[in-house]
Amino acid sequence: IITDDTTTTYDEIVGIIISQIQTYLVDRAYNLPNERLVTRVNFVLDEFASYPLPPDRIQTALATYRSRNIRYYLCVQSLAGLKARYENYDALLLNCASVMYMGSTESEMLSRVSRQCGNTNITTDGSEKPLITEAELMSLKKTWSYKEAIYLNLSETIKYCTELPSIEAYGITERRPVAKNNTHPDVDVYTVGELVSDVNSGKAYIPFSVLKKSRGVKDKITTKALEEKYNLLFGPITD
Repeated sequence: IITDDTTTTYDEIVGIIISQIQTYLVDRAYNLPNERLVTRVNFVLDEFASYPLPPDRIQTALATYRSRNIRYYLCVQSLAGLKARYENYDALLLNCASVMYMGSTESEMLSRVSRQCGNTNITTDGSEKPLITEAELMSLKKTWSYKEAIYLNLSETIKYCTELPSIEAYGITERRPVAKNNTHPDVDVYTVGELVSDVNSGKAYIPFSVLKKSRGVKDKITTKALEEKYNLLFGPITD
């Protein structure tokens, strides 16, 4: 079900449709021998905070419909949006067996994920610190070909950082992966050795020296004078 993301006009209708589908699937499961759907049904609810679903109904669905072979994927951008829609938002989160964190700048979200990741004692001084800090959570790597994400399954004590390929890599759209090769231009370096050579050949003058002209011809600078001036400005050269 895809609706216009610039208006909330159809949100109520989407909520009714989802509720009706839930009711049908649960009734269908009850009429089967093991009271479980043969094929698992996944509800991928993008922008879940915008759906006006009955709070008690969705909480029950998360807690019990798993045994009917029905799964829910709740996609939210912030906890603030979830709070605004559902007063019992914390109960909804507690019924989620897994968490996939893909990035956020919301303080409450960052703090929650950091706490769920736990602490570590693998530090230089052996002291305890967060396994991943809020600042690190805000700076997960993102490129044209993949994005870092953190997966948590607390009941199974599974915590790891993974890389999710770009959506084009799955071949489900006509778009093709963008080959982005960012190359930096070569940096021109002017070494001290090149400076000394240019000064000896008359192509350059000693840095900060007073220029003198005689009959329009540059004064010849000896190697000894150059070394003395260089040592005065930058210190003696040691092997």
